[in-house]
Amino acid sequence: MLRARGPGPGALLLRAALGLGRRGRSWQRPQGQDTGVQVHNSLTGRKEPLIVARSDAVSWYSCGPTVYDHAHLGHACSYVRFDIIRRILTRVFGCNVVMAMSITDVDDKIIKRANEVDCLLGLGPTPALKTWWERGSYPRKQA
Repeated sequence: MLRARGPGPGALLLRAALGLGRRGRSWQRPQGQDTGVQVHNSLTGRKEPLIVARSDAVSWYSCGPTVYDHAHLGHACSYVRFDIIRRILTRVFGCNVVMAMSITDVDDKIIKRANEVDCLLGLGPTPALKTWWERGSYPRKQA
């Protein structure tokens, strides 16, 4: 029986010599300060040094949650994951982290959900939405 196997040691050495990762994509190490922190590079599939532009601060932008319905744990995960990483960089490695996170507010899911609850976008709240606000319960369209 033949078994499928990964690339042999020769292929791995060649990829490493060419600066290619397991996925065959190249990545050039940026200029800057080495923090001493190793991070997983999803492009190459390897651990790479975290290089920052300035030695006194790490600037970091991350996409936050896309909010289109009731809040749930998935929304909190965006904040918690990045807060844990930020705290490790700050408290363990002494990095001064300047972080910005977005919250996506318009998306096809949001428009679909707005139509489900009878909200006319751009025309203000509908009577159903006003009722929901006053009662504190979510309006549902009648099928």
